[in-house]
Amino acid sequence: MKRLKISIVSSHDVTENDFKIRELFNTLLQAMQDKYPATPYKKLDFINFSFNGEAGQVERDCIATINPAKYLLCKRSIDRKLIPLFAVKKVYQKEPYFPAFFISNKLSEIESIRSTAIRKVYAVSKNSTSGYIAPIFKLWESGIIETPNEDGIRKKGWDIQFVGSHKEVEQRVLEDLHAIGATGQYSGQENPDEVVGRVLLRYYYLPQDVLVISSNLKPYRQLIEDWFLSVFAEGSPHIDLFFHSSNRVTGLQRFTDEFRNALNELDVMTQYVHHYDPASRVTVKGDAEMLTISDKLKKRLAQSKLEEVIEELLDHFSALGNDVMVNEMIMHAANYNSINLQERKGLLDDEDVSKRINQLNRALLRVIDAELKDI
Repeated sequence: MKRLKISIVSSHDVTENDFKIRELFNTLLQAMQDKYPATPYKKLDFINFSFNGEAGQVERDCIATINPAKYLLCKRSIDRKLIPLFAVKKVYQKEPYFPAFFISNKLSEIESIRSTAIRKVYAVSKNSTSGYIAPIFKLWESGIIETPNEDGIRKKGWDIQFVGSHKEVEQRVLEDLHAIGATGQYSGQENPDEVVGRVLLRYYYLPQDVLVISSNLKPYRQLIEDWFLSVFAEGSPHIDLFFHSSNRVTGLQRFTDEFRNALNELDVMTQYVHHYDPASRVTVKGDAEMLTISDKLKKRLAQSKLEEVIEELLDHFSALGNDVMVNEMIMHAANYNSINLQERKGLLDDEDVSKRINQLNRALLRVIDAELKDI
């Protein structure tokens, strides 16, 4: 007799619905037993797969949602033993992506990420995607710090402290008029009327949790997928059950190329933040002669100079007589102009603008990597 392990990432306090969700998973186990009477799985085992947990916990006999950073670590160590099924959507998210912020106390003098009043940075943990990795990487991309890590923060003259949770980051910032906080959650997301923090920097499109199964569950894959799709089907009463639980899951989306690209981008950010190599050519600042054309264009993208990048790519492909890529650049230019026009007319809010700019940014990165990788 085997136990089928279930692990769902929790991001809030446990509620009574968490226990009801456990009961719901028994219907999945029953469906497996009904369709496959010889199945060895007779009971469920609910496990807490924490970030620091061993990848071996999900290596066999497991259905789990894993945060994106942990998923990337698992891919390196047990890639062939995991099958990704869905990207997870959570409360307040229409798509399986989430943001990262730098916030300050709105009563402080800190109104910009470049403020001279900043003395300290509060972050969640070194392995937190939105509470450290992405915000710190964006600081470095913007040229505010010299290196994308703690050393870069300290060289800036700032102190840094890891406080363990997004809620605690916000609390510390609200008690410190000279601090900023790296977080993926703040009170204004759920209740704008209670906003006491000021958003200084916002980065969208960090990939959300991934729902995976162990590869030895492949014979049950279709049944498991169908069960989850029915649970989160439009009008299903189970959506409210998850919505008001500690995991806050509200929907699922099939794994797409866009989501995989977002995971790859996060992987790059994580490698820079955790394993920054000052000798790396791409990371050299102030020495333009050492950068390739593709490196220079990527650096301009990091500086939000999309229009310059589009113009240079258009000139490059025109000189080569590459009509296909010229047409693609013309479309990107039209898209960029459309975003700016709609923003000026008030037809797009800040979130929509950020999402569309990030999508365009990723499209240009793909062009650079595919067409200019050797020059």
